[in-house]
Amino acid sequence: MRNRDIDASLLRAFVAIVDAGSFGKAARQINRTQSAVSLQIKRLEEVIDAPVFDRSARPAALTPAGEALVPYARHILSMNDAAVEHLRADRVAGRVRLGLMEDFASTRLGPIVGDFLERYPGVQVEVETGVTSGFVEHIGERFDMIISMTESGVGEGELLH
Repeated sequence: MRNRDIDASLLRAFVAIVDAGSFGKAARQINRTQSAVSLQIKRLEEVIDAPVFDRSARPAALTPAGEALVPYARHILSMNDAAVEHLRADRVAGRVRLGLMEDFASTRLGPIVGDFLERYPGVQVEVETGVTSGFVEHIGERFDMIISMTESGVGEGELLH
């Protein structure tokens, strides 16, 4: 009997094509070549024993089997991602206290903290902004980490950039 399990990476490629509207755009989104994405779709079609795209149409259109698969694929991927996130999140928890310059916080911090919290929802991030020269004496007390600018060779710490 043939394997009837659908690999999540095949479903991820399928949904990427559906969302992007083309094999090429989907390939870029999931960091694969277009030929690799085409092979993944071929493998998916072999597992379910039905074509999911009508490749004669431009752009490729979903077949009835493809239409039927979309909600299942989204649900399976959602459950897969939730399980992985739940198991990863259980390992990282706590609080991080961060002090940094106002201009850095207002221009760059939002996306960075957003991505971090998405990956580690069990971590509470506390941010205080201001003149960071006064923050240094509170490292380990009020702050776990401080991001500030100093003259080269002045003070302790690690050069980030």
